Amino acid sequence: MKHKEYTKIRDRYIYGFFVSVVLTGLAYWFVVSDVFGVGIATAVAILLLALLQAVVQAWYFLHLDEESKPRWKTQSFVFTFIMVLIIVVGSLWVVMNMNYNMNMGPSDMRQYMIEQNKKGF
Repeated sequence: MKHKEYTKIRDRYIYGFFVSVVLTGLAYWFVVSDVFGVGIATAVAILLLALLQAVVQAWYFLHLDEESKPRWKTQSFVFTFIMVLIIVVGSLWVVMNMNYNMNMGPSDMRQYMIEQNKKGF
């Protein structure tokens, strides 16, 4: 490997690292300093920063931009993303569906658990 190529690759990793650190620091700052207040705005901001972080990681560290024709890296990355999305969305759907079907508030759930505990279940 030539010195020029090594320097280019090293600079790419260093730049990607610093961009990742800045994005992580921004997410931390949003939460700690309560920039958007507690709620949806903070969650959306952190989600957007997480998606940007994923793109930075894929671009600078997985080298998805340097592929030749078959694009195996990109295809495997997209497949992994889809599988993770299915698992996360499916899990949220199941949990929310169970919560809806239980039809209990927190105080009702606590009372139900106390009654079950007294019965010995």
